[in-house]
Amino acid sequence: MVLRKWTRRNNIVPLRWVMLLPLLGQIFVAVGLTGYLAWRNGSQAVEELAEQLGQETTNQVKQYINNFTEVPVLFLELNESSLEASQFDFTDIARLKSIFWKQLQLSERVTTIEWVGQDGQYLRLERGKNSQMIIRNPATASKAEVYRLDDRGNPGQRLQVKSYDPRTEGWYRAAARSRQFVWSPLYELPNSSAIGMTSAIPIYDAGGQHLGAIAVDLQLDSLSHFLQTLYSHRPSEVAIIERTGKIVASSSSERIYRQTPSGKELLRIAESRDPEWRQVASAIEQRFGSFQKLSGTRWFRPKIEGKRQFVQVTNVAPAIGLDWLLIVVIPESELTEQIRDITNKTIVLCLLLLSAAVTLGVYTSRWLEGSIGRLAQASRAIAKGDLEYSVPGSRIREFRILARSLERTIGNLKRSQVQLADYSRSLETMVEERTAALRRSEAKFEKAFRCSPDPIFIATLEGGRIIEANDSFLVGSGYTLAEVIQHRLHDLNLLGNSEELEIVIEKLLQNCPVRDVEAQSIAKSGERRTVLFSAEILNLEETPCVLYIARDITESKKIETELKQSKQYLRLVLDNIPQQIFWKNRDSVFLGCNKNWAEAACLESAEAVVNLRDEDLLPPEAAAAAEKFREIDRRIMSNNKAEYNTLEVKQRPDSSGNPVWLSVSKIPIHDERGEAIGILGAIEDITERKIADEKRKTAEEALRVEQEKSEQLLLNILPEAIAEQLKQDPSPIAEQFDDVAILFADLVGFTALSASLPARRLVQFLNRIFSEFDRLAKSYGLEKIKTIGDAYMVAGGLPLPKDDCLEAIAEMALEIQKSIVRIAVEWQQPLQIRIGINLGPVVAGVIGETKFIYDLWGDTVNVASRMESLGEPGRIQTTQTVYERLKYFYEFEERGEIEVKGKGKITTYWLLGRKNCMI
Repeated sequence: MVLRKWTRRNNIVPLRWVMLLPLLGQIFVAVGLTGYLAWRNGSQAVEELAEQLGQETTNQVKQYINNFTEVPVLFLELNESSLEASQFDFTDIARLKSIFWKQLQLSERVTTIEWVGQDGQYLRLERGKNSQMIIRNPATASKAEVYRLDDRGNPGQRLQVKSYDPRTEGWYRAAARSRQFVWSPLYELPNSSAIGMTSAIPIYDAGGQHLGAIAVDLQLDSLSHFLQTLYSHRPSEVAIIERTGKIVASSSSERIYRQTPSGKELLRIAESRDPEWRQVASAIEQRFGSFQKLSGTRWFRPKIEGKRQFVQVTNVAPAIGLDWLLIVVIPESELTEQIRDITNKTIVLCLLLLSAAVTLGVYTSRWLEGSIGRLAQASRAIAKGDLEYSVPGSRIREFRILARSLERTIGNLKRSQVQLADYSRSLETMVEERTAALRRSEAKFEKAFRCSPDPIFIATLEGGRIIEANDSFLVGSGYTLAEVIQHRLHDLNLLGNSEELEIVIEKLLQNCPVRDVEAQSIAKSGERRTVLFSAEILNLEETPCVLYIARDITESKKIETELKQSKQYLRLVLDNIPQQIFWKNRDSVFLGCNKNWAEAACLESAEAVVNLRDEDLLPPEAAAAAEKFREIDRRIMSNNKAEYNTLEVKQRPDSSGNPVWLSVSKIPIHDERGEAIGILGAIEDITERKIADEKRKTAEEALRVEQEKSEQLLLNILPEAIAEQLKQDPSPIAEQFDDVAILFADLVGFTALSASLPARRLVQFLNRIFSEFDRLAKSYGLEKIKTIGDAYMVAGGLPLPKDDCLEAIAEMALEIQKSIVRIAVEWQQPLQIRIGINLGPVVAGVIGETKFIYDLWGDTVNVASRMESLGEPGRIQTTQTVYERLKYFYEFEERGEIEVKGKGKITTYWLLGRKNCMI
């Protein structure tokens, strides 16, 4: 700015300033930028180090928390699966105590385990210096008795008897309500001065009945101890809090609770005795609103007690039901001392280098100014004509080269004086030669003027009188040279009317070029010809004239007219084609289209598409579609192969918002060499055809669905193989099967039950039972035959043979007994069932013409029915044949001989269940 003001005032800038100011400016900028970068890099390094240290601390704490909470979770889940799988009797307190005491020896972290039954039964074991057992059951008259335990877990002296119902505990109610693993809020653990929490998991029997809950206590002392140990090795403070702001653990030595008359109450971090933690809590709430809104990892740099701190807040969810926040605070001063020292040293070094550079720059500029000044003085002397001036030398190579150049310039000037005299003499000779050349050029122009195939004539600018014309002009006009010389253009009517000619003259006078102006020329014979003429002003013997050159385009105009008519005819043909037609060049630029395509593209006319691209016609959101069209065009031209009837959806829907379906065909356009130079496209609106096709498909789908319903209805009545056979041949079916297992089941006392229940309720009850039987039959691959009142018949080994059909029947019979017990409890109705099983040959098939049913006939069926009817409620009766087949795999009890109608006395067996070990 100073240099600019000084320049405006003096108009001259000293060389010293020109050299010194840019140099000093660059040095100042370089030094300043170096210092700034040193400071900024130091700040970035501090931030990166703080973030890395915070993340490393967070990872270590999260890993410890996960390990800290994982043990009780795994401990409870292991006990849950073990106890539920073994179907343990929780009323056996002695055995339960033994199992729990052994479990307590597995982990040092788990020191307490307790069981609360749904009926109020309670057992709690505590391992430690004063191991205790608390028990509550009917034997203790529902009082909680406290016993001391020895090292082996054996109860000793009774310490206390108190009224206590563990089912009122919050963790028990939460576990029973949620039916999953839960954590209690932090509280003062019973029989301990420590703060902790209880983890509990509900226990259910095989039928889903709630039995109670198992729980363990987790003390948080070790978590705070870990944070304090971590703080002693790192320049950071760490705290774990709940979403409510209550402190779970802290690296500071203060206690996380306060003593109240009702017990220990957890402190909120905003109520901490440490003022630094209170300010951190306030900064977090001001920055993020509240602890409830925090998620993931948040990082910011508040000022705490006037000092900048790095604070990282991370969401920690170590186990199901826990949602904590981990706060890491790192003082900035702990990280910046060494970096700030390095930055200060860098700035001092930059200032020293700046001083040295300024001093050296001033000295150098003065030295260069002296050398350049001497050379400038020599230049001024040479400019004044003093060619005898002595040019001073220099020790700088560039200045020495400049001095030698000045010396050579002086020598050249001396030689130029001699050469100038010689040049003057040669110039006179050149003028004479140019004059002769001009004469020869005029002769050549005259020859070109006369021999040109285009009509040429010259007329005066003023008056328009013709002074010269060539032979082509005379032949085309029909005049002789004598008839046109000194005649005006208006009189001969050679180039249109007089008004057009005056306009041409005005343009020429305005130095505007006149090129290829179309006009009507009338020959002497009266014939009209269309010409293009150009005009140029030239001076002939100091007289301004106009040179006119004309070109006859009459034949070209005829061809142009015919071509225009052909284009109009082609346009009529294209516009009357029902399809939408367009064509493009190799760059996918539209060259034209027919009227139908223009209307479909919402253009005013077919000409409006010229020089447009697909993206110009489509909305901005359809840019991908435009690129797709260009790719198709390139592929067709590259492969030189047409693509026909491609199905596309128009980018713009119709007026009702419905999609428009198009059939697009594109073929390459070839030049005379057979190379593709563009694309010709034809589009047909097939929306109505598409809608008709969709309706046809919908009707076909509806027909298919109805057919499937019919198929399913048939399969509900008949086995799949029999149904397929009936569809192929509707004649009666009867087939012999040699090895078929048959089960009959009958509800005992159902007749009396039907008298006590409403009809609708009775049918619902019966449907519930038989639906369960249907499910079992399907799961074991058996075929339901029929139901007769309250009786159910199922068979195995038909219509397709099944090797293990008898085993499947036996398993289903056992499952039916369990299901009946479960359904009786569910419906609160007395219910028993008799089951009979037999194995042997049968005849199976479908007979009759209406209400088809797949049925079985034979002695095997009759005996199976007798096994059921002659059986006992709640038992499964089988024949000797069944016993012989299954005796190695199932438990049986011989009933003895019974009288069977039509068979006499036969030996039968009771099926009791599957053997534990198979032979």
